[in-house]
Amino acid sequence: MGFFRWLSNVFGGRQATVAPVSKELRRPTSLMPPPGDPVRMAWDQLKSFVARCEAQSLDLAGLHVDDPIGFCAVRARIEERKLAGTSAEEATLAEGFSCVDHWVVVERYFQARYSELVRLPTGKVAVRYVEAFQRATERAEHQVNGERTRLEQAASLREPIAGVTLERFAEISAMLAFLGSDATRARTTEVLASFGIGAATFGSVRRGWETRMEGDSTKSLRRTFRAAWTFTQEQLASGKLKVAGTVDQEISKVSTRYTWVESMEARPEYRSSMMTG
Repeated sequence: MGFFRWLSNVFGGRQATVAPVSKELRRPTSLMPPPGDPVRMAWDQLKSFVARCEAQSLDLAGLHVDDPIGFCAVRARIEERKLAGTSAEEATLAEGFSCVDHWVVVERYFQARYSELVRLPTGKVAVRYVEAFQRATERAEHQVNGERTRLEQAASLREPIAGVTLERFAEISAMLAFLGSDATRARTTEVLASFGIGAATFGSVRRGWETRMEGDSTKSLRRTFRAAWTFTQEQLASGKLKVAGTVDQEISKVSTRYTWVESMEARPEYRSSMMTG
């Protein structure tokens, strides 16, 4: 572990500007900057870093030293796990590394091994990844960015509407449906008031969540709604959860039923679509 920590701090915690020591990756001496040049110093340090890794038989956790594509695939999976909420430790352990430090050293080793000295259009010499490694890195980054975008879009679909989350919308909806014949305007208003919203606001919330669920091709929102609805209904049926208001209040026979409850009964196929999928 001490070796890993030494290696991970070789570059002061920064991403390594790396260089290979393999003969096929070396460039003519004409590219070599003079002693004391910052690029020359970085190049020498990188060669020393790679040499020490190889001298110590660095454990690559199943990766092959000549497979930069495989390395980039592992890095992409680690980043995707972290995006999904997995800790860095768990993400690296899942790929066979002993700890985060172990992964950091292997990552920097590959970065160093697959680098080269190049002359820029300006005439200056710099350290760059070899072309094959650069392409593999860009593909992996594209994959991770795609997953990041997907997760951000999924998260935006679950943003509360007028302060009401999808789970809370399902809970309120289940309570209103549970009222059955007791769903008078006064009764539903009382239930909604217990959640701090009025009928107009709830109507807007309902339309918003319905639109999102209908547009969700993954049906993830509907599954969440169904689970929360079912749980609330079970809690109400068992008596563990009570609908707001008094149970024995007088019910007016001429009162108007709440519009959304009517729509659920008038459109059983829609209710079925919300509860399935």
